[in-house]
Amino acid sequence: MEKDYYILVNGKKVEVSEEVYKAYWQLTNRENYLKRLDAKYNVLPFSSFGDYEYDILDKLADKSIDIEKIVETRELLKLLELALSKLNDEEYALISDLYFKELSIRALAEKKHIPPSSLAYLRDKILKKLRKFFEQ
Repeated sequence: MEKDYYILVNGKKVEVSEEVYKAYWQLTNRENYLKRLDAKYNVLPFSSFGDYEYDILDKLADKSIDIEKIVETRELLKLLELALSKLNDEEYALISDLYFKELSIRALAEKKHIPPSSLAYLRDKILKKLRKFFEQ
């Protein structure tokens, strides 16, 4: 006894072969599975962005990232690089040791065999020079 296979097309039962029946249900089950995943992870279909109840910029914008701050920081870093390039080798080495290598004034003074107060004076002089560059 051979089994009859039917699918609904526009609300009417249509007899189909076993192959067509299985292919139809495979696609239908896959579509239902994807809908369940979308619901689970709150995924909105792109077609819903055309509706007036959704504002596409609100849905696509990542509010956790401040783009303006990133651009501003990047520009400041470029300026800092330019300002540091204006220093002579000794001045750059001092700033590099204190701020990039994070050595303390006391440790650097011992390494260079100079008093910490002299090193602090040099640091302040260089920072004043850099500050002038940024004010221009």
